Amino acid sequence: MISANVEYEEAGQVPCADEAVRERSLGSRVTGIARLLEKLSRGELADLRRLRLQFNRVPPEVFWRIVEQFGIHPGDEPFWKTVLPLMVKYPHTPGERPGHVLEKAGVSPARVERWLRLDREAAWREADRLLSVADAGIDWVSFAYLLYYWDEKHRNEFARDFFVTRSRRAALSTTEGGE
Repeated sequence: MISANVEYEEAGQVPCADEAVRERSLGSRVTGIARLLEKLSRGELADLRRLRLQFNRVPPEVFWRIVEQFGIHPGDEPFWKTVLPLMVKYPHTPGERPGHVLEKAGVSPARVERWLRLDREAAWREADRLLSVADAGIDWVSFAYLLYYWDEKHRNEFARDFFVTRSRRAALSTTEGGE
């Protein structure tokens, strides 16, 4: 147990506050990983794109380097196996809130509502299809919190971004239409 305490202390973490540390550092991990992805070779990026949660393959070496470098908890590995391929495919663009990006891309409200009703694992599986229409990157800090927690608070924030942006755009188009 002493070695575990030393490892936590070196990382600036307190063992009993493991969950709070993971929450607090999710945003910094996402940002750091996004920066790292920009520096990886094409082969390493391809390895990460092929990661899939539902396959029983051992993740590639680059995945384990990321786990080590960013102190990813073993319980969070399924999340990162899901998110890393998406982060490779859709780059991190700070400030590009996911709801806004998807609304600009023309995703239908019904599709967003169906996705938000899914359970966490199904939402993770369908996230790639939802993002596939986006023609730009997204703010992965915001989207990672949504996918990680998949609770009412984060889903409502996403829905607000999407639907408020949609209603504002509709209001602008009617006022620009000559009324």
